[in-house]
Amino acid sequence: MELGFRHIAIKPVRCGPGAAFGVTEETAPAFCEGYSRLTDLLFADLTEGTGEAFGRLLGSDPFVTTIRRVATGRSYPLRCPAGRNMIAVTPDGRIYPCDATAGYDDVCLGSVATGIDAAARNRVIHCYVNVRPACRACWARLICGGACHHTALLAGGFEQVDPAYCTLVRHMIQEAIWLVHALREHGTAAYGRLCHTLGLPRELGERCDDLHATRTTGR
Repeated sequence: MELGFRHIAIKPVRCGPGAAFGVTEETAPAFCEGYSRLTDLLFADLTEGTGEAFGRLLGSDPFVTTIRRVATGRSYPLRCPAGRNMIAVTPDGRIYPCDATAGYDDVCLGSVATGIDAAARNRVIHCYVNVRPACRACWARLICGGACHHTALLAGGFEQVDPAYCTLVRHMIQEAIWLVHALREHGTAAYGRLCHTLGLPRELGERCDDLHATRTTGR
C-alpha cells in the first residue's frame, strides 16, 4: 500500500518437499505469524479506520476468500471449480483441470482432438473433501474445501495433502473466524464495513455463530 498499489492479492507459494521457498514445515510458523499480523491490521482498519486496507485486497486473495466463506456460513465440499467450471488447454492440445495442473499426466482430462474423458473428469470433480482420505477427520474441511489439486500433486499424488500447507490453511480459517466474530461484537459499523466490502448482506454473518476458534499464534 505504501508503494502505491491499489489492488493487492497475497498468495503463499506452493512448493513440493525439499523446496527452498514457500510453505514448508520449517516456514509454516512464520507464515502463520504473518497472517495473524494481517488479521490485526484488518481488524484495526475496519474498527478504527475507513476499511481502505481491507478494500484493497482482491476477492481472489486466499484470506479474503476464507473470510467470505466464514461470513456466509456455507459449506464447501470442493476447494475450487477446477475441471468443473474451468479447464486449461496446453499448446499440444491436452486438457487439464486448471492452469496450475497443466503438464501433470495424473490429472489429464483428454485432448482437443479426442475430447474430454468422462471418467478422468469425474475423478477430479467428485474428489469431495469428505471422501479425500487425508481430509475426512479435519475440523476445517468444509470451510477449506479440501486440498488444492496442484498442492496435492506437488505433495506426491492427486489425493494427497501437504501437511505444512494444511497447517497454514487451518490457521487462516481460525483467524478468519476470530475476525468475523470480533467485528460483530465490536459493533454494527465495523461489521457493516466488512460485509459491504465483501458484497454480502449483514445478516449472513449470523450463520457462523456456532463456529469457534482460538487464536493460536502468540495469543
